[in-house]
Amino acid sequence: MKIRIFFYILIVSYKAIIGNIEYQNFHFKRIETFNNNCLTVCVLGWGQIQIANVNTLVFLENDTIKSKSWMLSLSDKLFMFYDEELSKIGERKTWFSSIKSYWEAN
Repeated sequence: MKIRIFFYILIVSYKAIIGNIEYQNFHFKRIETFNNNCLTVCVLGWGQIQIANVNTLVFLENDTIKSKSWMLSLSDKLFMFYDEELSKIGERKTWFSSIKSYWEAN
């Protein structure tokens, strides 16, 4: 028996008005249906996927993309993200090395 795992996201839109909550809309979608441009990758532990702007969500049709294709696309995005993070770390190390050298010399 093959076990299939799906990752769903529930997004509920609401307004809070003087102690009351007014429901407006909701989405219950598989992660694969989110257009990659709607998602950003952030540093938190091993990485974190965030919705870039909940006001501009774009969903793909359910059958348009398969989990494998979506995960491969996400992997490419993560590789680029981590390469950029490594570059930033290198720049910061160089900068702090110059600060340390200054303080060692004075």
